[in-house]
Amino acid sequence: QDVHFKFQVPWLQNLLIFDGAAGITLLEYAYGQHEFKIESWEKFKTSMSLNFLRFILPTFSELDDLSPHDVGQIMSGPNSGIAQFFRLSYWINIGTASKRIICPVTSQLKILSEDHNMVKVLELEDLLSRLDLSKDASDTRRPSYDELYPISWAGDRQAEERHREAVFKIVDWPADDKNKFDYLMAMLMTMILVFNADFYTLVNKEKVEKIQLKYIMILQRFLRSKLSAKSANTKFLEGMMLIAHAQEAWEISSTFKYES
Repeated sequence: QDVHFKFQVPWLQNLLIFDGAAGITLLEYAYGQHEFKIESWEKFKTSMSLNFLRFILPTFSELDDLSPHDVGQIMSGPNSGIAQFFRLSYWINIGTASKRIICPVTSQLKILSEDHNMVKVLELEDLLSRLDLSKDASDTRRPSYDELYPISWAGDRQAEERHREAVFKIVDWPADDKNKFDYLMAMLMTMILVFNADFYTLVNKEKVEKIQLKYIMILQRFLRSKLSAKSANTKFLEGMMLIAHAQEAWEISSTFKYES
């Protein structure tokens, strides 16, 4: 539960501070008042990345035991985006599997709308007057996979198929025995990716491997507490395979960037 708490940040407020126009466009899209804009999504991704680096990752004390070089690799090295790509995959609507994931926009907007000072600072009065804040999370929209990655986005059909398969596996994975999205499962997997030593050029690889092993063991124990022994083992093995899937999908996304 400590991991779950550390991932709680006012991401919507931070997005609106970072780029108000992009934040408003995404909110209008979520509430059905605007078409999807890939430019706003890219701003959202950058803002979420900054949240992760500034407010989430520094709360993990394991970084204190690593050298400045190794911390730099984990936070901003060439492959540091893999864990963040994995985390943001859960914002993508892939269809049936995504319906179990509760859209966090409504809860964050409700909290923000009650902070009258912040509403004034961010100049949200007009937006809030136009949006139906009574909407349930299930009534809001998230970008679909096809909106983010339209046909021929990479110009390489095989790469596109591998990317789609990997993202769908990522989004489909963290489901409990009642087929409900398990947030903690996804966050533990994120930390396993963050501390995957093979992603980086490290001074002390063994230290990072030990940290990753810690989160692997926590995930394994957590799955055994939630699922039957057989299901827990299957889910764990699938989770370990997601390391390669996340890396592959991120590499394809980085190599073939879709421009609207």
